[in-house]
Formats: sequence, structure tokens, C-alpha cells
Amino acid sequence: MITPERAAFREAGTEEPFVQSEDLEQKSEPQKIIEAVLPAYDPEDNPDKIHNPGNVREGKEDFHQQVGVTEGGFAQFNDPRWGLRTLFKILQHKRYKDKTISEIANIYSPHKNERGEIENTLEEIEGKIQVIAQELAKFDITDVNSKVDLNDPQILAALVRAIIKSEKLPEETDYYLNLPQEVWEYAQKAAPIDMQAGGQVPQINQSGFIEGP
Repeated sequence: MITPERAAFREAGTEEPFVQSEDLEQKSEPQKIIEAVLPAYDPEDNPDKIHNPGNVREGKEDFHQQVGVTEGGFAQFNDPRWGLRTLFKILQHKRYKDKTISEIANIYSPHKNERGEIENTLEEIEGKIQVIAQELAKFDITDVNSKVDLNDPQILAALVRAIIKSEKLPEETDYYLNLPQEVWEYAQKAAPIDMQAGGQVPQINQSGFIEGP
């Protein structure tokens, strides 16, 4: 839902500026990221009503701002920024470190789940590999067996775009890819922050990847 303040910006034909509160200078960098004010956008415009750009399945614990689970087992969020943040967070997990395009696709979309049930066909996985390869070709990563440096924020963002393209319907993909750049930057910067612990960042190890499940 659009707040009255955001509605006023829309009626005036301007966007809400990307600003921070007056006392933010005294706060830690993680807190500054969390409390940054983003340009106006309306979650209700999102054709993906679960606000889950990566089709992330439910975990052992709820993700930040997760509000439910679909019948198919997909996490549901109350705002696209939180679904986007969750996708960035998952791809920063250590299981993706130093992996190739093919390995990333197979980890993200395994052929079979833990119960041995087919979750993605081999053709679907191959399609995801090709989408990722096309997106990362902009960074001269053309071999699907080349390792991907996800410590590079631009490459990580490109991988997120590829995952969205491979997971969502065209109109849903367009919505996510056309969100304000500040929303993307917020989601990426907020991904490693423990939102439940006062803005601390305990999950990051020295190599820059997230520890834990």
C-alpha cells in the first residue's frame, strides 16, 4: 500500500528522494542501510503477488518479512524488496562460492529434492544454465564451466537478474528488473545484515560469504 507521503510525491510527478534521517550519521553502516528511505514504488503493482522473484522455497525458519507459504511451498513476502533481498542472501551463501555456472544452476534448481523426487527436469536446468551464461557473458564469462566470482557485486547482481529471468513469467520479470535502482542496491546491501539483531552482521566470514544454513 502507498503511504500518504508517497502518494503526495506521485501526485506532484516526482519521486521520493533517496535520503536518510537526520541522526543517521551517528549510526553504524548496517543501520544506515536498513533505515535508508527508498524511492516510491507500489508493491500492489507487482503481478507476482507473493513478491518472490527467485521462487525461493520455504526454509527451516522464516525469511525476514516472510508472511506466509504458498500451497506449492514457496515463501511469500509482503514487499518485493524483501523477496529480492532474500534472493541476494541465498546466492551469497558459501555453498555458491567458487562454483561454475553449471554448478550454480544445479545447486539453485536441483534435479531431485532431498526426498528423491524430481523437482526440475534436466531440460529446465539446461535452460537456466543458458540464461545465466547469457547474462554473465557481459563480464566475459562465456564458459559454463568457468568459476563465477560472486564477491564482485556487479556479477552477483547479474546472477540475480538471470535467476529472475529463468524463474518468473515475462510480466513478473519486467516488474522486478524495472524496480528503482535504489531498491536493488538496498536489497543487495541489506542481504548479509542480520535484520533481527540490531543491524549487526554476524553471518559474514572473512571471505565475504554468509555462514550458516
